[in-house]
Order: sequence, then structure tokens, then C-alpha cells
Amino acid sequence: MEAATDLSKHYQAPILFVSITSTLPGPVAHTPEEYAQKLKAFAEKQKAERGIEAEARTYTSPDPARDLDTTLTRAICGERYRSRGHKFSSARRVPQGH
Repeated sequence: MEAATDLSKHYQAPILFVSITSTLPGPVAHTPEEYAQKLKAFAEKQKAERGIEAEARTYTSPDPARDLDTTLTRAICGERYRSRGHKFSSARRVPQGH
């Protein structure tokens, strides 16, 4: 986190926290929505404590290990990745409540 914080401040770039989780209950949260809220809270805490811009995005997948690479690319590149003919994984983004 220290290195990411230093780079974020130096380049005035936001930090994007991305997670891909199963649709099944796990040790961190019972639902994907609960997991997304916890990641969002973590990003908000980092933002406040470190004085950085931060965002959280959570995706669900029936097989997170299989979908990891394409989901991370999707989170970072968005539609630019799709427009180049790449296919996305079956992972879905979890909507975040406010």
C-alpha cells in the first residue's frame, strides 16, 4: 500500500481496488453485495487515511480462478478491451449501493 500510495500521490492517479468473488457465501461475506460493501468501505478508509483517490469494483463469477485475468482486464480497460474483439469472462459486476 505504501508504494501504491506514493505513486498515486506523485502521479495524481486514483487507486482501483478490484475483487472477483464467488456467488457462494464465503468467510468474508455472505453475499456478493455484502462483499462489495466491505471492499467499498476499505477503499473509502484508504482514501481518508492516505489522502488519495480510490475506487472499489467487485465482480462475481461462478469460477473466480478461471475468470481472474479477463475480469481484471475488464475492470481496468472496460469497453476498450471489448472493442478490440476480446471476449469477457462470465463474471458480472456487483452493483454498489450508496
